Amino acid sequence: MQHAINISTRGIGLTCPNPSVGCVVVNKNTIVGRGVTAKGGRPHAETLALKMAGDKARGSSVYVTLEPCNHIGETDPCCEALISAGVRKVIVATLDPDKRVSGKGVTKLKNSGIEVINGVLEKEAIEVNEGYFKNKYQNQPLTTLKIAISIDSKVATKTGESKWITSKGARDHSHMLRARSDALIISSSTAINDNPSLTCRLPGMIDYSPIRVILDAFRKVPNNLEIFKNAKSIPVWVFTSVPESEKINQESIALGVKIINVNKDRFGYGVNLKQVFAFLSSQGIMRVMVESGGNLSSALINEKLIDRLVIYRAPSVIGGDGMSAIESINVKSLSDSLQLELIKLEEFDSNIIETYKVLK
Repeated sequence: MQHAINISTRGIGLTCPNPSVGCVVVNKNTIVGRGVTAKGGRPHAETLALKMAGDKARGSSVYVTLEPCNHIGETDPCCEALISAGVRKVIVATLDPDKRVSGKGVTKLKNSGIEVINGVLEKEAIEVNEGYFKNKYQNQPLTTLKIAISIDSKVATKTGESKWITSKGARDHSHMLRARSDALIISSSTAINDNPSLTCRLPGMIDYSPIRVILDAFRKVPNNLEIFKNAKSIPVWVFTSVPESEKINQESIALGVKIINVNKDRFGYGVNLKQVFAFLSSQGIMRVMVESGGNLSSALINEKLIDRLVIYRAPSVIGGDGMSAIESINVKSLSDSLQLELIKLEEFDSNIIETYKVLK
């Protein structure tokens, strides 16, 4: 099961709207087949593992990190494939939170005479697909706020210069985070000021680029920016309160951009973030990364939409007149402050990368 969990991590950020599942087929103490959910979510891991095993699947034990599906979708149910293959035992890490599956897959296998063991390394399996579970249980994606700062927590100089605070090695690391995300969000200010492409620019990984999302309540972002140049091949979604029929939106649509209308926030400064995240979740988006300045960062924290905080800390000092990583979150006492748990600490080229879990 640990091997199944290990290989399941290969699909993180690639299988949306499906979870990334690992499956291992064992016969006579030998691994005869293994599979990971394919890009785009199909075929499922069980299908691929059984195909590799071939006739050796008969009488085997199958280890799978998520309960096999028992509903008809774009392909036949995995339970039927396991039954047809003649497997003897299925070991499941955790039940599927999808209401179409939850418990039904296990019941189907048991009723077909297959021995089923559930709950093996459940915690570890859930961690791999934490975004999937949050999507199903809370209708929200797992959201990571990524910030690149100096030692004194500034994201830019007083003139707005921010390229590059961190080293190339640290930036390459951040591109791996992009590749493991279903969507990448920036504000209209970041789009205009930085003119980013927001693709995964590691060698050979352009196809791993996530959906690029711009929050642009008043449609300030011009259509001649880098991010729009390849919108037909790497999706760009713009959330705005401006009607789709407006000229600027029609021009964006012609470029391949998807326009999603949402309300303004309660203060009238930007888009309604809860609406944005609910829509993303409804589209099967499980893992979101946010790269932005202090205003959007504080708004997301105030709306309690952040699950992880990744800080890239460079060995430099900008000073008190530099731009802050996070603007006001209305902390009046220490008990109001955002509480975090450090879960990982890494170093690249003297840059420290801190990964925190937000404690609710």
